[in-house]
Amino acid sequence: MLDLEGTLYTREGLIAGAVAAVDGLRGLADGVRFLTNTDSQSDVELLGQLRDKGLDVGAEELFTPVNAAVAFVEGVGGGPVLVVGSEAVTRQIGQSLELAGEPGSARHVIVGDCRASLSYGLLDEAFQALHGGAELVALQAGRFFLSGGRPHLDTGLWWRVCRTRRV
Repeated sequence: MLDLEGTLYTREGLIAGAVAAVDGLRGLADGVRFLTNTDSQSDVELLGQLRDKGLDVGAEELFTPVNAAVAFVEGVGGGPVLVVGSEAVTRQIGQSLELAGEPGSARHVIVGDCRASLSYGLLDEAFQALHGGAELVALQAGRFFLSGGRPHLDTGLWWRVCRTRRV
């Protein structure tokens, strides 16, 4: 199992020797899996970026928090979900799970990186769903991330706040 960002590449590009290391591992192991906590992109987007960087990764080799959330919700009986996340992640989740038409119908609120899509309306829908008994599923537990030398709010803060205080 290999983590992606920070292990095989950084924001600056592919880490020297990454392709050779992956090729070497493929020759030694029955399978290689690639893991990430990226919750802002769909699998299709991630796979495209990996190929653009020179890493040949198959869809069956990639495990993301989006895949984990879908598997979790399916494992507890499914039901409509409200997604607070990017459009691409929402589309990917909608291919496997029913998206809630109304906040009151959501059994789960799945929260990912929503910096490009968050609005008061969506935040209020998530609040209504959680207040109505929906379960919160955070795509990762990080409270913050560093960018440009400064901390920024991350997805896991939702989980930590809602876990300690019932809405």
